[in-house]
Amino acid sequence: MKKKHSLKLFFFFIVANINAQVTFSLPVKTITGTTARELIVADFNNDGKQDFIICADNTLKLYLGNGTYTPTTPITLPTSAIYLASSALAIGDVNNDGNLDIIIHDRNFGVLDTLIGNGQAGFVLLTQSTLTSEFHSPSGIKCLDFNNDGNSDILISTQGSYFRISFGIGDGTFQNSINLVNPLLNSGTGANFMVEDCNDDGNIDVVTVNGIAYGNGLGSFSNSLSINTSTFSNDFVRDDFNNDGFKDLAISSNGVTGNLTLYLSNYSGDLVSSTSINYDVNTIPEGIAKGDFNNDGILDIATCNYTNDYNGTINYSVSVYIGSGSGNFNNPIQLPLDAYPINIAISDLNSDGKLDIVVATTTFQSAIPTVGKLVRFFNTSDLSYSQFSQNENKFSIYPNPSSGIVQFTGDESLVKQIKIYDNLGRLIKQINERISKNINLNDLIDGSYFVKIETASGTFNQKLIIKK
Repeated sequence: MKKKHSLKLFFFFIVANINAQVTFSLPVKTITGTTARELIVADFNNDGKQDFIICADNTLKLYLGNGTYTPTTPITLPTSAIYLASSALAIGDVNNDGNLDIIIHDRNFGVLDTLIGNGQAGFVLLTQSTLTSEFHSPSGIKCLDFNNDGNSDILISTQGSYFRISFGIGDGTFQNSINLVNPLLNSGTGANFMVEDCNDDGNIDVVTVNGIAYGNGLGSFSNSLSINTSTFSNDFVRDDFNNDGFKDLAISSNGVTGNLTLYLSNYSGDLVSSTSINYDVNTIPEGIAKGDFNNDGILDIATCNYTNDYNGTINYSVSVYIGSGSGNFNNPIQLPLDAYPINIAISDLNSDGKLDIVVATTTFQSAIPTVGKLVRFFNTSDLSYSQFSQNENKFSIYPNPSSGIVQFTGDESLVKQIKIYDNLGRLIKQINERISKNINLNDLIDGSYFVKIETASGTFNQKLIIKK
């Protein structure tokens, strides 16, 4: 009888090779029609591969990813929206079936479409007209549970610079919308906003370039923290860019010279310092996204930009800034675009464990859109690692890759907590108590993760691959 062998993989401090260079492929382009707007990347058919939805030619198109450089032929999704090119778009689970749904708000006619997903790239259209004329000009939309009743709600910012909320029923429909009374949310914040729990109280808050409106868990936002950024924002992202445990604010803004400004925060959420990266004259960063391109556990930033010298020359590009972990960034890696960038997103598009970049672009002639494209830059970096063993005799984890259940050897009583992060640096799972030899990770989809184990003797980090 053959002796069974189990693979044991020790926890190491994993440090990216300082000589490793982050590189990307030449742009891979897919023509979507005459336009390309409102790009969202997610897995809509639960196969572990990243898909795209995009508004193109006044239709909503779904491109299913297949783990290669080229997505499949697009599926046209049902919608009643008449002006999709200027509609607001979001995703969420609005009927509590565990599958992603799509929410569209027609800018001109105030119609709310909900596309109920079946988890296999099929969608059923529900149409619900909104009840107030102010809702007819949405500029941003998010879908989360704002009143803690277990149902997803929608929050919409309008061109009139105020916010309205509509509570979900749980079947894909929503109650009448109400105006949110909060000075911060009615102070010209514009389209760009994020929703997350900023103060760890279990309630969803709203983050704008002007500050944070704290949710009370009942669907309203009574308190707020103002942020004086003194800039006109095109887009922004919020995360911990200097690894001090507090989330910072990175803003792309314009003027005569565009800039990328990083505002560092302290324990109370106040912005205590800022650093600015100035772009070339007449270069404006539009969209901004964050992720870890070299898998070193430190967040990086990518922006999509346009340059107009007002002498007939217009250029477009993507700038990739590799983070140092102290709030500073290396000189940018420049990637070429041939059309105006509308949206930028970061995800592992070809399932190789490295983050790629996708940009929706549109070519204009005399202000008329003529060609829309999905442009992908695939991460071709050789991400080798220097590994430094720490207390090899104390902890080990196996198997890796794992189908969902991992085990570790060592004294589990020394483990304070286990945190699991995805490639975007987002905390996916946290285990604080009842830590045992067997750890159930069946709720994670296929992909690469970073496991951080905090013990009485130090912190151990491990890259883990889930493959079911």
